[in-house]
Amino acid sequence: MDSTEVIAYVASTRQTAQIAKMAIDARVAERAALIADRAAELIAAAFEEAIVDESLPSEQRARIVRRFTDALVRLEGKTIDGRDPLRD
Repeated sequence: MDSTEVIAYVASTRQTAQIAKMAIDARVAERAALIADRAAELIAAAFEEAIVDESLPSEQRARIVRRFTDALVRLEGKTIDGRDPLRD
């Protein structure tokens, strides 16, 4: 005989598997990656537009681009308020 807890666990596991299959079938991860790629392109374009007319020496421009890139990498995966959702 199965206890109520076991029955509930099995039902929950089945539902989780169904939801995971639906997400795979809907290509959720691929869509999220495409959205992230597009956002990155827009951010890069905005940055380039912001410094294009500044007449910066190439060395200085390279330093700014490197710092900007480093900052974006540090922010990757964090929320708007700067918290890391996987650690906070």
